Amino acid sequence: MTVSVIIPTHNRADLITEAIDSVLAQTYTDYEIIVVDDGSTDQTAEALGRYGDSVLYLYQSQMGPSAARNAGIKRAKGDLIAFLDSDDMWLPEKLSAQVAAMEANPSVGLVATGYATISAGEAKKDEQVLSGAEVSEVRSCHYKNYFATSTVMVRADCLKKVGRFDESLHFAEDWDLWLRILQAYDFTYIGRVLTRYRKHLLNITQTSFHRNVKDWEKVIERHRGRSFKEWLIHQKRFSWLYLNMAVVYRDENPRQGLKYLLKSIIEHPFTHPGRYSALVRLSIACMVS
Repeated sequence: MTVSVIIPTHNRADLITEAIDSVLAQTYTDYEIIVVDDGSTDQTAEALGRYGDSVLYLYQSQMGPSAARNAGIKRAKGDLIAFLDSDDMWLPEKLSAQVAAMEANPSVGLVATGYATISAGEAKKDEQVLSGAEVSEVRSCHYKNYFATSTVMVRADCLKKVGRFDESLHFAEDWDLWLRILQAYDFTYIGRVLTRYRKHLLNITQTSFHRNVKDWEKVIERHRGRSFKEWLIHQKRFSWLYLNMAVVYRDENPRQGLKYLLKSIIEHPFTHPGRYSALVRLSIACMVS
């Protein structure tokens, strides 16, 4: 089975060669590499020159990562599609493990793996491997995005059935696609670290997070079901959203953080028990502020 590796990039000339080299080091060798340059203004094209015909290089004006991934998907010739962000890396056995999982079960449409987070300026690696309970959570409700994009492989036929990335979304577009796939196909999770995810030092402001929340809400509403069980899943997803908003607001605006924490508890009181101690702390912070 041929794997099409889709790498969207924007101004990552300093890192993209590490991503490509990690693909070239794979023990599974039946693949093609498609790099979609989303309007880079640095030396990305020059950095890719050394790879010659090993990499299909596509350039487009800046339209966002979803559009870049979709452009790669349209040019892909493989039976399987694997996504790799241009600042992330794979361990050598990643593709072979995922292809084996796909071959073992034709009903599987998506295979994800564990990953290690590498923070800028830090040698320490934070490993993220789902527990059995979390895998069951994905299977039952998938109330948050458990899968980092660079860990995911999907069947090309899945995308023909459920569609590609929603280019109108600037946030949670990957979660939206995973949800659509899992509504129609089974999945396999490989509980090993096979991806290295690079975490950058970003200043996540209240304004930027609030802007992303609208996309998150759109995805939750899009996947609202009609049964009582699906209603509970819907509430749990909103509960998780409001909990994240509480975390963003808690230090600079504890009153706003308290508001969203209460909304999180009201939406689904029985998950994340740590919220109740946080409720006490935020209440005290509001009284002394």
